[in-house]
Amino acid sequence: MRQPGNKVLIIIIAVLLLINIGMILFIWKSDKTISFHNDIKAAMPEFLQKEIGFSSGQMTQYDSLSCVYNDKFKASMDDLRKSRQEEFKQLAGAGFNDSAINSIAIQSAENKKTLEIQLLQYTKDIRKICTPDQQVKFDSLLYKVLNKKN
Repeated sequence: MRQPGNKVLIIIIAVLLLINIGMILFIWKSDKTISFHNDIKAAMPEFLQKEIGFSSGQMTQYDSLSCVYNDKFKASMDDLRKSRQEEFKQLAGAGFNDSAINSIAIQSAENKKTLEIQLLQYTKDIRKICTPDQQVKFDSLLYKVLNKKN
């Protein structure tokens, strides 16, 4: 004889499972649509020429710097995607328990911290190309290019 409570438990488990799958798909898909680097890659040269007043020589320096960092950013983004996949495998293997969630969140934050440090170092290196007068403009106007929405 089945108890009526079993049916309710099965429905609750099914709903929770669907929600978890939906969350995983949402996070996985949103991870692929990170466009910050593409936006800044397009906006930065225009910003440096029009707003900061970079000369052609400075733009050549910027282009060289940009090429070096583009390779670094691409490798970091690839590593971030691979890490994300591994994190979900670990999370699923641990049954989505609180300890695993906390551990994965810390690991993910460290991975993103590395990417953020690279971005800030890139910004610092661009600033080094500026003349002292341009540095003042760069410091006061950079947030505009970073917050530009395409």
